Amino acid sequence: MIVPADQLSQEALRGVIEEWLTRQAQEALVDHSEWPTQVENVKQQLLSGRLLLTWDDEQQSLNIQRAEDLS
Repeated sequence: MIVPADQLSQEALRGVIEEWLTRQAQEALVDHSEWPTQVENVKQQLLSGRLLLTWDDEQQSLNIQRAEDLS
Protein backbone atom coordinates (compact mmCIF):
# COMPACT_ATOMS: atom_id res chain seq x y z
CA MET A 1 0.00 0.00 0.00
CA ILE A 2 1.30 3.46 -0.92
CA VAL A 3 1.35 5.99 1.93
CA PRO A 4 1.35 9.69 0.96
CA ALA A 5 4.50 11.30 2.35
CA ASP A 6 2.57 14.38 3.40
CA GLN A 7 0.46 12.25 5.76
CA LEU A 8 3.45 11.73 8.08
CA SER A 9 4.71 14.30 10.53
CA GLN A 10 8.00 15.94 9.56
CA GLU A 11 9.71 14.05 12.38
CA ALA A 12 8.30 10.68 11.31
CA LEU A 13 9.15 11.31 7.67
CA ARG A 14 12.72 12.26 8.56
CA GLY A 15 13.04 9.07 10.63
CA VAL A 16 11.86 6.89 7.75
CA ILE A 17 14.22 8.65 5.34
CA GLU A 18 17.21 8.35 7.69
CA GLU A 19 16.53 4.66 8.31
CA TRP A 20 16.26 4.02 4.56
CA LEU A 21 19.46 5.96 3.84
CA THR A 22 21.26 3.96 6.54
CA ARG A 23 20.25 0.73 4.78
CA GLN A 24 21.38 2.18 1.45
CA ALA A 25 24.72 3.15 3.00
CA GLN A 26 25.33 -0.48 3.94
CA GLU A 27 25.09 -1.42 0.25
CA ALA A 28 27.26 1.38 -1.14
CA LEU A 29 29.75 3.98 -0.03
CA VAL A 30 27.89 7.03 1.18
CA ASP A 31 29.49 10.36 1.98
CA HIS A 32 28.14 11.01 5.47
CA SER A 33 29.28 14.63 5.34
CA GLU A 34 26.43 15.16 2.87
CA TRP A 35 23.82 13.43 5.05
CA PRO A 36 21.54 16.49 5.51
CA THR A 37 21.56 17.10 1.76
CA GLN A 38 20.78 13.44 1.07
CA VAL A 39 17.86 13.51 3.53
CA GLU A 40 16.45 16.62 1.84
CA ASN A 41 16.91 15.11 -1.65
CA VAL A 42 14.99 11.98 -0.66
CA LYS A 43 12.26 14.10 0.93
CA GLN A 44 11.86 16.14 -2.27
CA GLN A 45 11.72 12.96 -4.37
CA LEU A 46 9.00 11.61 -2.08
CA LEU A 47 6.98 14.81 -2.33
CA SER A 48 7.37 14.89 -6.13
CA GLY A 49 6.35 11.23 -6.54
CA ARG A 50 9.66 9.93 -7.90
CA LEU A 51 10.01 7.90 -4.71
CA LEU A 52 7.07 6.42 -2.82
CA LEU A 53 6.46 5.36 0.76
CA THR A 54 5.03 1.86 0.89
CA TRP A 55 3.57 -0.05 3.81
CA ASP A 56 4.55 -3.72 4.16
CA ASP A 57 1.83 -5.58 6.10
CA GLU A 58 4.04 -8.61 6.65
CA GLN A 59 6.95 -6.61 8.10
CA GLN A 60 4.67 -3.96 9.65
CA SER A 61 6.99 -1.25 8.36
CA LEU A 62 7.32 1.63 5.92
CA ASN A 63 9.77 1.46 3.07
CA ILE A 64 10.85 3.77 0.26
CA GLN A 65 10.73 2.56 -3.32
CA ARG A 66 11.22 4.10 -6.73
CA ALA A 67 7.87 4.84 -8.37
CA GLU A 68 9.03 3.18 -11.60
CA ASP A 69 9.61 -0.08 -9.70
CA LEU A 70 5.94 -0.17 -8.67
CA SER A 71 4.37 0.47 -12.06
